[in-house]
Amino acid sequence: MRLMPKVSDFRALAGAVALLLVGIHLSIMSGLYFLMDRQSFEMFHTGWWWEIALNLQIVCYFLMYLCHRGRMQHEVRWRRIRARFRFAIAMLGVSVPSILLIVAARGSWFEYPPEQHEVIFFISVVFGLWVLVSYILPYIVSRILPGKRLVHTRIGNTNGIGTLLYFSPLLLLLMLASVEMITGGKMHFILWPFFAYLQGGVLYLGAAFNPRNESEKGLVADEIQLAEGD
Repeated sequence: MRLMPKVSDFRALAGAVALLLVGIHLSIMSGLYFLMDRQSFEMFHTGWWWEIALNLQIVCYFLMYLCHRGRMQHEVRWRRIRARFRFAIAMLGVSVPSILLIVAARGSWFEYPPEQHEVIFFISVVFGLWVLVSYILPYIVSRILPGKRLVHTRIGNTNGIGTLLYFSPLLLLLMLASVEMITGGKMHFILWPFFAYLQGGVLYLGAAFNPRNESEKGLVADEIQLAEGD
């Protein structure tokens, strides 16, 4: 008896793994900051930490390239532009640890641990940019250029339960944040990267375990493709 569904698209699975690894990495960093004392923050000065972080970043870049390479090579005209747009957004998403390193270096965070309002501001900016690029910008493009969608998730073709399941990572994050605004907890700051990247990985996971993708052999599955028939 099979306990796990069969993987039908390993390239889609590679993209999902890359996003989940980055989400876990950033959540660990958030946890070390919000749960440990200031002296423990010196762990980020150690070479072994950044060696692990750099190697993990390289692995995530490779997995994401492997995920999107096929579609960028085989699509034509508008579909190729769309494939490259998705790849650029995906690579930007997995680059957040490197962006954080640059921000930390410029802000002298390694010598002087940042105040919580600085960390929260960085989190808010990254989260806002992700929503803008992943949802708002593609919607604007679809309105300006009818039939030319940068993002399509098949959500419009699902029932209410399907839509609810698709957005469940963000809903769980919002519920946790709402509770902790009352109780004063910090877990939503720690877990926001994991839930955000899990949300980004939902389509990749759906494509990876979709039996219909068995015959596609190598392209990122149609669950990730962002418009049918255009």
